[in-house]
Amino acid sequence: MLAVGLLFWALGLLLGATLRPPLAGSLAQVAQPLPGYAFVRLLLVGWVEG
Repeated sequence: MLAVGLLFWALGLLLGATLRPPLAGSLAQVAQPLPGYAFVRLLLVGWVEG
């Protein structure tokens, strides 16, 4: 489970480094209150940090 989360986070970092969309920050804020989407949150956080 943790490995999958780290994989999503790393994938988000990779996407953030290549695409860097201006909406990524607001998308991450929208995904924050959704507890069922922890992996999506990790992906978006990695995207923003990347």
